[in-house]
Amino acid sequence: MGKDKINNPSSGEISEESKTMVRNLAQRIYDLDSEVYKAVGSSLGRTFNGDKKAAIDQLYRLILTNPQGYRLRSEIALVGNMARTIRDKSVKARLMTEYNEILKETKKIPLSFGNVDIIDETLANLNSSNFGHTMSKEDHLIICISRTEGSAGTDIGFALADALHINYYDAEVFRDVLRKIDDEKDVEWKGVNKAIKHKRARAFSRYHGLSMRDAAFFNESEILCNMSKEQDFIVVGRCADAVLINNHIPHISVFITAPFEQRAKRIMELEGVSYKKASRILQILDKKRERFYNFYTGKVWGNASNYDLCINSASYGIKEAVDLILRVINRDSKGNVLLHQSGIGVELFSQFLRMLSEAKPKFFIYENNKSMSKEIRTAITECFGFEPTEINSALVSAQNRQRLYWVGKRNEDGTYSKVNVEQPADRGIL
Repeated sequence: MGKDKINNPSSGEISEESKTMVRNLAQRIYDLDSEVYKAVGSSLGRTFNGDKKAAIDQLYRLILTNPQGYRLRSEIALVGNMARTIRDKSVKARLMTEYNEILKETKKIPLSFGNVDIIDETLANLNSSNFGHTMSKEDHLIICISRTEGSAGTDIGFALADALHINYYDAEVFRDVLRKIDDEKDVEWKGVNKAIKHKRARAFSRYHGLSMRDAAFFNESEILCNMSKEQDFIVVGRCADAVLINNHIPHISVFITAPFEQRAKRIMELEGVSYKKASRILQILDKKRERFYNFYTGKVWGNASNYDLCINSASYGIKEAVDLILRVINRDSKGNVLLHQSGIGVELFSQFLRMLSEAKPKFFIYENNKSMSKEIRTAITECFGFEPTEINSALVSAQNRQRLYWVGKRNEDGTYSKVNVEQPADRGIL
């Protein structure tokens, strides 16, 4: 597209080439959603409902006019979240490959989410980091992100979920989930509430006397707690850190902010508004989040003592902020678990992972001693994504050696699945 820009505040012109690209992207997103819906086979699987042409037109306008918006990111995330639930591995791999390709195309759009950075090069040159944090192997990985407006916190959360290959949730995704839950209950409530004609009275009855905002918060909290038992995920906002603490659910909480001036500059570039207007947007939205958080948690929003990690995103930018959080949770830039130990064995394993990443073989075999530490075995298993097969060399040789074999076959999405290896016949040598 060269220097051509979509919805660029400094240029009101949109080329036909850009329009065609956006139209094709909207079509691909709609088609992917349709395929995911068919594969999942659930009424909750469809993100874009209604007439196909109208849905594509709506997507087209959304991408064209507001490519950096939370709504676009959230709706794409919903499709990805549902695709990850597909049980057929080959179908899942194919659709996740298309999902990743769509993400790549979306990022090519100027001012798309994640494209307008928050980095301050002066601060970045002064920054250094050295953190270490690991979750219990029995717990799901849950990262709660709170952020000030304009700090790129939402973009960082979305990119982090993509790097870790886990689900992403924010206010828009929760609204969609709650709407679908409400739709499922409509038939029941239509029968129960026929005699209640006043709108407020119906709401009072339906939400057990709570305001709709309170009911939404408590429903979201219940969904959060239920999800924590089933999956790894990133959640942005929704007082998630406090909700999980109150329910004794392990998680990592992160607060992301940046200097006011830097955030205002980013809003000016994203929204094409004056500094005065950008400043007003920051003040209003930050105050809104502060009131919401303080009211429902009894804590002070943005107080460093409430979080495991606080990040000045202007010192890092989006990519480096993601890498920083990955290091905190003991992962590399591709989401693989890192080993704390040092030595020739760890170095050789690191080289093996590099070989897999660069050579992309169709099959691989990795072998090691059963006597390795539990931590190393767990880390290796998490890197490959499946458990090893245990074979005693005494079955086929004169050596009594318990060995572990990870044998993998490459999937379309670049991950590996376990190849089942049968135990060899005992030759009776020992």
